Amino acid sequence: MGLDFRSGSYRRYVRLGKRTVKDGECACVWYMDGTCKQIIGPALVRLFYANIRFLDRFAATSTQYLKISFVDGHCEHVAGPISMYLNPVIHTSITIEDFHQLKSSNESIVVYSRVHEAAPTRMPAASAKTMIGHTEPDVDEATDSLSSALVRRVISGPHSFMPSTYDEVHVFRWHAAKEEFRILQKRQEFRGIAVPIKTKNNEEATIRLDVNIRIEDVEMLVDATANLPLTVSKGLAADLVPVGSSLSYTNIRSTVSGLVASPSSSFPILGTKLAAAGCALESLIFLGFEASEDLLAKYRAAEAAALKKARDDDEERRGREVAQARQRAELEKVKQDEQISDMKVAAARKRVEKEHELTELKSDFKARIERKEELARRDLEGGRVAGAVNLLRELKELDVDITSFLSAAAAGKGE
Repeated sequence: MGLDFRSGSYRRYVRLGKRTVKDGECACVWYMDGTCKQIIGPALVRLFYANIRFLDRFAATSTQYLKISFVDGHCEHVAGPISMYLNPVIHTSITIEDFHQLKSSNESIVVYSRVHEAAPTRMPAASAKTMIGHTEPDVDEATDSLSSALVRRVISGPHSFMPSTYDEVHVFRWHAAKEEFRILQKRQEFRGIAVPIKTKNNEEATIRLDVNIRIEDVEMLVDATANLPLTVSKGLAADLVPVGSSLSYTNIRSTVSGLVASPSSSFPILGTKLAAAGCALESLIFLGFEASEDLLAKYRAAEAAALKKARDDDEERRGREVAQARQRAELEKVKQDEQISDMKVAAARKRVEKEHELTELKSDFKARIERKEELARRDLEGGRVAGAVNLLRELKELDVDITSFLSAAAAGKGE
């Protein structure tokens, strides 16, 4: 018996013996008369010239479903959580499929549903129920009528969608996508779209752009194009090729950069194609351009010349600025020298004025001193005369002979 669970790879022909079907296992036994019995463990099965085959088990979680294909041609989808064994008598295949998880309003899927136009006929499948046991749902599927219509609907998120057996989810196959996909993002970013152009000198170049698009109507998109990146590439080429014929290798970058700054007016053909597909252009980003080696050599030479000219202009500008700064410094120095000279002249003038004023003060002081000395001398002389007069007056009062007195005085001075 063993501890491992056996699967569909275990097949045996037993002449006489027994097998234990553990709990969690399931097996089909074909007897000598060709009848088949499905046995779900735990069970002990006795075998006599019989074939036994253990079955594969399939389990779906709550976000998955089982896609069951029956030998009679019909198909069922059973939502999880559920488990089921693949019985080769009634099943051709069982696969585990994921729900289509639309996590935001930016995500959508396109679903085609078959609608029968005539009453379907029923095909009973009671044997399927009896052989599957408690894990198999009832089978009462309607076969397709001779004519059926497809109804298309768009389902947007947030939503968890499980298709029915009559539903088919649209598969998008775009050459820009690495693989096919079913969930459509309403905001698309196409990176590095290449647009070949020829310049006015008949030189080939390839412009690379990033394109950001908003899908506004999914049904219009499905009707208008099966390859949105190809539509975008053609629209860009239709707008850029005529412009490229007037460009040269020196102004490709500047011209295209100016165009992508206002995409709605610069790319009218692309805007018309996107509007017809239910989309709107949000922005364009210019990544650069590629060209032949000759054109790139010319472009590099032009860039080098422009860079050299810019450096020369910058050096010339700096030289002018240095010369102007030197002139300003010299002018400032002259102004400072003039100010210093003016200050010296003013100081000298003030010194002369002070000296003149001091001279005047000295002269005035000397004159005042002289006047005072003259006055003092006069006062002294006046005092002497007055004293002599008083002396003579007193001598006269004493009856002294004044003439004799004065003669004697004069004689005394002479000696």
